[in-house]
Amino acid sequence: MQLERPQLIVLDDYEGQLAASPAMARLRQLAEVTILDRPLSPADWQELKNFQVVVALRERTRLDERFFAACPNLELVLQTGGHAYHGAIVDEDALIEALHEKRIAGAGLDVFAVEPLPAASPLRMLPNVLLTPHTGWQVSEVLHEFAAIAAEQLTDWRNGQLATREILNPEAASVARQRRGGVASASNKT
Repeated sequence: MQLERPQLIVLDDYEGQLAASPAMARLRQLAEVTILDRPLSPADWQELKNFQVVVALRERTRLDERFFAACPNLELVLQTGGHAYHGAIVDEDALIEALHEKRIAGAGLDVFAVEPLPAASPLRMLPNVLLTPHTGWQVSEVLHEFAAIAAEQLTDWRNGQLATREILNPEAASVARQRRGGVASASNKT
């Protein structure tokens, strides 16, 4: 059974970087994309329940417990904007809790409340988190390609077709837990 294309929202693209990117055409083939050129407003909160992927670009919209509660279908958080001195976009404690409780399947983070990310941070121990050292912003094409690949892999995973070569920690796929998607069988895709 094929699932619908994921619903992806890009927050705070006030400079139009993602909307104007070459990768946007590819991303739109893989997901239903909504781009906000501003921070979230109270009128937006009702619509958040429809999104499975959020890409956060600026620190003007905080992803906190209230945000995660408003997004019951959220599966993936990609955050590559903001600066520690402005305040991190993601409330790391709220994200860790949502990941532990499996309300969110995974996250990719490039900016942290404290940089460099402390060695003892629980984010470093979670098998469903990809961390980069505040470098993803340096080349806008990296951000655009990252979002497109994430949407493609999320679609494959949700349809049980994610290739094992796409998994950095293949052992994590064999851990018994309730899942909404999965890895392709050996006869399907490797």
